[in-house]
Amino acid sequence: MTEEEIQKILKSLDHSWFADFRSAVLIHVLLDSFGRIGEVLALKKQDIDFQNGSITFNETKNSLFRIVPVTKKTLNFLEKLIEECDDWESEYIFLTHAGNKLGTDAARKHIHEIARRAEINRRIHPHIFRHTSSMMFLKNGGSIRILQKILGHADIKTTLIYSHVLDDTIKEQHEKFSPIRHLNDGRKQKTRTSQTEFKRRT
Repeated sequence: MTEEEIQKILKSLDHSWFADFRSAVLIHVLLDSFGRIGEVLALKKQDIDFQNGSITFNETKNSLFRIVPVTKKTLNFLEKLIEECDDWESEYIFLTHAGNKLGTDAARKHIHEIARRAEINRRIHPHIFRHTSSMMFLKNGGSIRILQKILGHADIKTTLIYSHVLDDTIKEQHEKFSPIRHLNDGRKQKTRTSQTEFKRRT
């Protein structure tokens, strides 16, 4: 996704409605944590470390827990959602209107509807936020080794599917910061004399 598409989706959400606010929090967590939808929906209140600014994914694809840092903005959203759902006394964070744990199918449906409402004319699904975050992370100068840890990939080869972004970023950075572009010896460039003309002069 592009940054413009993400902004359109977020701006289309009405935070005065519970479902829209919950979706806003969900999208922020997906983008900030690089988490899979199942991992995010399985988050419990005890998994959020507000003091150290991190969340712990306990229900992961490889069954290994993973601690991921998140921003203050995302933590504030999570805190407000937890307060909003406090009456249900559930250990989970993302709940339905009835106070039950929000399922992956329902979350996918909501995100699809939100994207349609925001007039995003292509299929938007939860996993696309994980891909988008990964590409933006590398494009902004993040390390692919750190990305591997954030994504929870056991093998770096899995993370290397994003290496094309890294290659493009290297090219862009080289074009912008190559020392040759910044060298100036003060001499005017002259047209090279042809070999024939050079011989004639000598």
